[in-house]
Amino acid sequence: MSAEALPLVLVHSQLLTAELWRAVRPAFETRGPVHCADVTRDETIGGMAERLLADAPERFDLVALGMGGFIAFAALREAPERIRHLVLTSTLPEADSDAQTRRRAGYSAMVERGEFDAVAEERIPLLLGREARDGDIAAAVREMARAVGPEAFLRQQSAIMARPDSTPMLAGIVQPTLVLRGEEDGIMSDAHLEILSGTIPNARGFVVPHSGHLIPLERPEAFADAVITWLDRKDRV
Repeated sequence: MSAEALPLVLVHSQLLTAELWRAVRPAFETRGPVHCADVTRDETIGGMAERLLADAPERFDLVALGMGGFIAFAALREAPERIRHLVLTSTLPEADSDAQTRRRAGYSAMVERGEFDAVAEERIPLLLGREARDGDIAAAVREMARAVGPEAFLRQQSAIMARPDSTPMLAGIVQPTLVLRGEEDGIMSDAHLEILSGTIPNARGFVVPHSGHLIPLERPEAFADAVITWLDRKDRV
């Protein structure tokens, strides 16, 4: 590990596993140790953040995607001094709207009817850009969803629906923050990118072309390059 680098903690979203990071992890490991957070065992976003902090090194850089961003905000509320640099990918600061809550409740009802596999199929157009919706990348999403399983997914849905609005804390985030959005993301909008990158004081926003929500899976080289360049900037520590 270089003198400037800290261990890197990766935290992914619902219905995903550490396989999300497989293509980018070798590049990250050239800098130093890499840890993946466990997001399957806890009933709340706060509980997931507590587990992340308990398992993480004393001080680290944090890369979060989707639900992982909600966990990152909770970790920042709990122990901001432990996190040096932050990368927020494909995430939102606010709590769910009524429409989002209804959609998540619909997913839970599908699972309870024994239609868990159909949840992943319904979400693929939201998660992946046009080029990735057929073939190996979509197959990888289905495989990760099956590995998470219905019970953990229901816990994740419940935790997401109960999360607090993190918008009021954005102006107080002191960590240098990179905000990434896939050009074809069906969940994170340009407005979300502008809110995050415009409200966090030391933040930069960037749109990754030809990608949906799952940038590390769809555009791993672009993702790794953007993250490493941000973390290793020499004009700050």
